[in-house]
Amino acid sequence: MCIYLWSNQNNIKYEIFREWEISSAVIGSQIRAYFPSNNLGSDWDNLSKLITDVYALSGIPVIDTRIKHVQKIQGYFSNNSDNVDFSQLANSTERGKYLVQWFKLKEEIIKKKDSQFTYITLIRELRRISLSTFQI
Repeated sequence: MCIYLWSNQNNIKYEIFREWEISSAVIGSQIRAYFPSNNLGSDWDNLSKLITDVYALSGIPVIDTRIKHVQKIQGYFSNNSDNVDFSQLANSTERGKYLVQWFKLKEEIIKKKDSQFTYITLIRELRRISLSTFQI
């Protein structure tokens, strides 16, 4: 993956990206360890790649490259993201219009995360209840 993070704010963006990649790998490993018999690990990988791609988008100045990158991001959503104007994310030279769509995209990512990982929350709650029920 080509990520354009090394511009003016080199070190800060690199550190944030590095921390995210490490955390993402740890979370993925934990999900696979606790839930080996379902698709949550690959669901996490897809969500993690989406977040990485959105983060990278902020550092891509070339419009042609941005368009390709936004199309990749759009591919994560099937038809459930009518709320986001992806062409504004790709082509907008006005920061205000870009940010409006960026925040809409953020909300769509949160919805996607919540829909994919509510199962984990349910399992954790069931474990908490069963542990507290059987404590002496």
